[in-house]
Amino acid sequence: MSDVIAVLLADATRATDAVHALEARHAAGSLTIFGLALLGREADGTLRLRRPATPGPSGAPLAGLVRRLVARAGGTAEDGLADLGIAPDFVEEVLGALAPGHVALLAEVEEHWFVAGDAALAAFEGSVIRRRRLHRGEDWIASEVSVLDAELQALERAAEDAAGDLATAIRRRATADRVRLAALAARTDVSLAALHDEVRARLALLDRQFRQADMAGDVRGETQVRIALSIARMRAEAERRSVRLRRAVEVAQQALGTEDPEDG
Repeated sequence: MSDVIAVLLADATRATDAVHALEARHAAGSLTIFGLALLGREADGTLRLRRPATPGPSGAPLAGLVRRLVARAGGTAEDGLADLGIAPDFVEEVLGALAPGHVALLAEVEEHWFVAGDAALAAFEGSVIRRRRLHRGEDWIASEVSVLDAELQALERAAEDAAGDLATAIRRRATADRVRLAALAARTDVSLAALHDEVRARLALLDRQFRQADMAGDVRGETQVRIALSIARMRAEAERRSVRLRRAVEVAQQALGTEDPEDG
């Protein structure tokens, strides 16, 4: 499981050095950096991106976090943190702690050795805000689809004996539920594609680290074993999330009468 961290540092030089320290641990295989960025607060309180977030699917969640930090600092409320697996209070805590002139090193890392990230950053005297990245968006989608499906079935039964204003109200409610279900199905398709891209990119990154550990002379194979365990956990978690999302799409399609012909 990965952690999202913000390391609050006194200046840009320390922030750059801290990045190099994390990258050295990544190269050694003691942790994996999935995404990284530097965000500074100017004297007037505004935020400035000093190092863009890691590009590509692997760094997409961290890039999403950076966008929301900047938006929130500018007075714009942006949702979607739950979809990224990041607790909303993380944004508030980082913004509240990042003083003018200071720089936040933002990263998503998975530690293969105990407190490898903390050990790498200890010399830079920065305070660390950390949250475990937890994926609960799939559970919310599945629950919402289930509730709407049950309500639609109840409305259809009620419509059989309804007339007049009651029948009109039932039809309107059913139409609204179908619109919400269609939107959820579309959102779930997007989430599935993003999950596939993210996991594929991260597994490739972990595989490179696994092979590099062998080339670097990991004599007892301890680092390789730890990376292999991370790969296995990631595959299992991705499958669990994919099954949940695919099932939500199936339920929504059945409720809407739009099942894929191959599935029906």
